[in-house]
Amino acid sequence: PEAGGQNNDNRCEPLTALDLGVMTSQVTWVRRQPLATAELSGYEEELTLHVGGLHTPSGEYRTWFGPDLATGDRIGIMIIQSEEIDTHDEAKTFDPAEHTDHLKAYVRKQAAEWGWTLSESSGGS
Repeated sequence: PEAGGQNNDNRCEPLTALDLGVMTSQVTWVRRQPLATAELSGYEEELTLHVGGLHTPSGEYRTWFGPDLATGDRIGIMIIQSEEIDTHDEAKTFDPAEHTDHLKAYVRKQAAEWGWTLSESSGGS
């Protein structure tokens, strides 16, 4: 299936599902204190549409970027059948070694925060 969208009554580029895998769409709203400096006042806001998925045969995580969103925008998804596949905007292949390194770094950070002591086997890194 293919998911097509509309934003302010303008059709967006269609977003095509993958032959084997997962496809998701998500709208996210965030309000936070500015990250740059403590001198900034007020808040930063972000309103985004993310469409992405996992192409199982290649192991790629693919992303199709949606339009910028603002208050009052309407978003629609239509499911259709299509043989054409739209080009994704970004793709990243899962790297097990990189993933393991991120997990180890996370565990070390949390252990330090909680005051835990970790020990590793001689084969660890």
